[in-house]
Amino acid sequence: FEFRIDYVLEINYIPIRKVKHLIGEILIALRLKQDLYSNYKETVISFYLLKHLYSEGYKKLNIRESLLETLKFSVDDKKYTILQLIELHKQSNFSKDKLEEIFLDEQNRENYGLLKLFKYEIVNNDKYNISRFRELEEIAKHKNEKIDRIIWHLLYEGKSIFTDFENAANKFNENVLTKPLLEQKEAFHHFWNYFFNSDSIVTDNNTIFKIGSSDLLDLFECFKIANIENDIQIKLIDFYFQCNDIEDFNLEVTKCMNYCPLNSTEEFLTILKYLNSLQVVVNLSEREEFAQFLNKYIHAFTRLSYIHSYKYFDDISDRIHNKEYILMQFGLLLEDLEKVKARHQQTGINSTVRDLNIIIQFILKIIEILKCGEEIIIESRPSISSEITIRHRNQEEFDRLKQLIESDAVRGIEEIEASYKQKKITLHEIEVLLQEVQTS
Repeated sequence: FEFRIDYVLEINYIPIRKVKHLIGEILIALRLKQDLYSNYKETVISFYLLKHLYSEGYKKLNIRESLLETLKFSVDDKKYTILQLIELHKQSNFSKDKLEEIFLDEQNRENYGLLKLFKYEIVNNDKYNISRFRELEEIAKHKNEKIDRIIWHLLYEGKSIFTDFENAANKFNENVLTKPLLEQKEAFHHFWNYFFNSDSIVTDNNTIFKIGSSDLLDLFECFKIANIENDIQIKLIDFYFQCNDIEDFNLEVTKCMNYCPLNSTEEFLTILKYLNSLQVVVNLSEREEFAQFLNKYIHAFTRLSYIHSYKYFDDISDRIHNKEYILMQFGLLLEDLEKVKARHQQTGINSTVRDLNIIIQFILKIIEILKCGEEIIIESRPSISSEITIRHRNQEEFDRLKQLIESDAVRGIEEIEASYKQKKITLHEIEVLLQEVQTS
């Protein structure tokens, strides 16, 4: 932003005992995980400062998502992440005066202060040309993901510094996922028995598999902490659905899927295909985990450059209990997806049509869940909606294909198909390109 935002937290009294515990935990973490934390000592120190000196801020740390997604800023009756605020400001939806008013709110200032404390990096694309911006954006993304992983590690190590989720994830990959699918169920049984009955991986004198908790849910949790490579993550998803008799779209499934990072279109579409095959048995809209699931998966459409989901929803959890509104918005989303699909079918881009079919089936599955008469009961929450746009991620390829299709439509479509398969252009960019060509 074009103005400075300061947040000062005053702590009037700190017992010596607390300071000793603070310093002790910092030293233990830095010594025992030197390879992991050596370049991020400030992140470790910030984490323990929150833990020991400001418990309200510490409670906001969340294993399910980055602080960049967790911390919301209140604007009138709506809530936005810091990235959404910046985007809306760039689009002139918020003036400088409005932003200053937003940050007069104490809670908004505190949330901004937490992001600054952990030194999350956000690149302003107004200051750089496209190639330089992309380079800096990739660097910032890598740094922010590293900060997230360290926070998640520390959250678990708050129970025991000897916890080693990475080791468990690697062992699971070695002993289970490398085997043929038909042998994986039995291999998992041996793996589970070993870890449940051994002391080699300990959390508060228990194994990573906790009594009373789902072993599969613990496994997904473990993989998220370990930050496993994308191809192994997809193998875990295949194992989950194919080797565990998963037939119903229930709360347990949404909890497990909430731990998936959705780092690639392959992972995302693999999950959607499995979810589309499940039976709807209960209306999950009263559960907070389902609201988290919808937020994560619907907004992955934007992050993975399929469509702009923020046109239909902002924070879905704020409207999840307004059934009429939610169904109306999903209906609008479905209509637009069908229009995009029809345009791509007419143009003959088969690979995008296949992906759109998977996405459309997923939206229909969500609508079926929301309409299901079998209810389960739990908490409730509040309301929202806005639209955000982004620059083309693959601008040079977009321009090349546009120029080509304008001069030679047949060859242009072939090139678009090839480019999409090679991940050189996203589905959303193709849709924008087709609209521009058809209206020019």
